[in-house]
Amino acid sequence: MSSTETNDRAERPQGSTRWETNFRTQMTRLRKAHGLNQTDLARKISKWELPFHQQTIQRIEAGERPIRLNEAHVIAQVLDTTVAAMTSEVGTDERELVYAVEALRIDASGHMGDVAALASQWANDLRRLDDLISEIAEPKLERAADVEADEWDAPAVVRWAYAWLQVGLGAHRELLSAQLMLNRIVSGAGPVSIWDVEQAGQKFRADGLWAREMSWPDDSPPFDPPKDESRDTAS
Repeated sequence: MSSTETNDRAERPQGSTRWETNFRTQMTRLRKAHGLNQTDLARKISKWELPFHQQTIQRIEAGERPIRLNEAHVIAQVLDTTVAAMTSEVGTDERELVYAVEALRIDASGHMGDVAALASQWANDLRRLDDLISEIAEPKLERAADVEADEWDAPAVVRWAYAWLQVGLGAHRELLSAQLMLNRIVSGAGPVSIWDVEQAGQKFRADGLWAREMSWPDDSPPFDPPKDESRDTAS
């Protein structure tokens, strides 16, 4: 043992040994659960620019070498968990629950960016559809400014497109909800309330989506666009 490591151990307060004991115990258990020997784990950790070798792992697990904070975070990351889970004061059975929750939070962190990107692309698609509807509807509404939007006799295909816009907005609302929930899981802030989702949806609508209401049956619109009745009559 080097003089530096001896001094480190001498200067550490006694209270710090408990979490290190928990960490070392779980480090060994998780390493074996991942099918890694000490050399395998050392190689994975060394990719994070830490000078780890088989002997380093051996001495840490045996309690002969202190664990530095940056090392603890890297070891936990390599073993697919967190420092908090590895140092927690719970029994063996309860610890499995802790690991399961931490795995959920780690996965949520990885999915958050994917859901955010999907929600952003979906919003762009909705705005494009909204713009196309507005190009047709706005001039007619301006010429009949005293007529309520839900009384405007819009062409069937416009009503059909608008109905699909509403369906799309509902799907986007669910994406926003998923994004908020994933963020809450990662941050540990708790469940998402309906108010949170409504606020996110209002902000999205405030960014420029056409907010007028046109009547349409409560069920989903048909997949195919309606026929142009005026052409059928003319023919």
